[in-house]
Amino acid sequence: MLTYRYLITKIYFGFYPKGRPLPSIHRLSRLLGVSTVTVIGTLKMLEREEYISGPELGRTVIYNPEARSGLPAGILAKEEVLRDIYQGFALILPPIFYDGFRRCDEKDLVRLEEILEKDAFFYDEAVMAFLSFLINKLGNPLMLDLYHDISLYSYPTHIARCAANIGLWKENYKRLQAVLKEMAALARREDFAALRSLLERTYFDYDPEYAAHPLSGSFKSPYRWGKPRLCNLAAAEIISSVDNGRYPVGTFLPSAASLSANLGYTLITTRRALSLLNGFGVTKSLNGRGSLVLGADEGRLRVKWREPSVRKNILLYLQAIQMLVLTGRSVAESVFPHVKAGSLEAAKRDIQEAAASGCCTAAASGCCTAAVAVCLRLIIKGSPYSSIREVYGHLRELAVWGYPLSYIPPYPRLGDFVEMLLRGMEESDGKSFAEGFEGLCRTIFHSSREKMISVGIAEAEKLKLL
Repeated sequence: MLTYRYLITKIYFGFYPKGRPLPSIHRLSRLLGVSTVTVIGTLKMLEREEYISGPELGRTVIYNPEARSGLPAGILAKEEVLRDIYQGFALILPPIFYDGFRRCDEKDLVRLEEILEKDAFFYDEAVMAFLSFLINKLGNPLMLDLYHDISLYSYPTHIARCAANIGLWKENYKRLQAVLKEMAALARREDFAALRSLLERTYFDYDPEYAAHPLSGSFKSPYRWGKPRLCNLAAAEIISSVDNGRYPVGTFLPSAASLSANLGYTLITTRRALSLLNGFGVTKSLNGRGSLVLGADEGRLRVKWREPSVRKNILLYLQAIQMLVLTGRSVAESVFPHVKAGSLEAAKRDIQEAAASGCCTAAASGCCTAAVAVCLRLIIKGSPYSSIREVYGHLRELAVWGYPLSYIPPYPRLGDFVEMLLRGMEESDGKSFAEGFEGLCRTIFHSSREKMISVGIAEAEKLKLL
């Protein structure tokens, strides 16, 4: 649907004019970060709705923008939603772009310069390709998916604004391309302090109307990152209940029918979730008795490390932790002043109790320790940006999938970072809190990566921190 919204808006406003063929399927796939199957499906929809011709005529635009009758409902996002996204992602995207620049060698920097010089169907496509290349350098598909997802969600409204003043936006992109070249030059000279400063400044300068416009207050945005798999969500909720002691080791889970009713999923979805838990070594099914919650010793032996669904979800966990490392400091420090005193006190108590019980030395919540889980809850609840709440809520769900790694010693030493978190809370010091949160995530990332490699998940070697 996001790909459809992108293409129909460009056709509607004449940026893909009548009589001109659309970019090739493979070019659209690379530009938009979607599969060729998704692109082909979108093109078939546009053909049926008589926006473009069929493949035999080169998929040429046949829609006449002068005969506009209005875009289909739901294509354009509300301005308030996009301001929330733009301001919230100021805490996420610049740190990711910065890390991508730092990973570029000379060959990469030359390639980035070539991207900006290459002919494009539309004046913003070179910028999108440039930024996608930077994120690709991190080797983290989750981050690239988020960038493309949020770009496609925002794009139709952005195109409508461009159409209202094409000359202004062309000049904006021309200036932006010059600044991106300057960033590449700073990366070549390894002047990373200047690069970081320029990145942050450019993000706000690019669209000052969205960057500076005050939000009307906390609200629930319709934006959702990705399409949730219900059986994964159900399994994640059950793991969280096992981890917090609601379903202790050695006891049986409620029946599938009871879990289905309590969690709000269909019976077949719940059964698939229970099957997934068996593969993760969280439970084992006993005929006629149900699903038994396993302890670490037996659970480790029963984890199906080679099963595709297990490997995929544990990799998603590590990708989520890497993203928390890169963005956690900026997000946590920004959110901290908005956290209510009562929430801060409750979080402090939870972390102190976890530290006293040893949960901050042995990995809980799938190696996303109790302290990190508390911080994520605090950030999600306290953030004034709906977009941050959505993204960090998604990352918290993915963090649960590291649970099988908690069976494998050694456990990371996190005491120093926990003390930093508590000191930040006690002294109302957002910087100390943010540094402690980043340190926790960084240490957990390294520990989890080594464990994943040790059990044969070689794909984890591609994920690294600088």
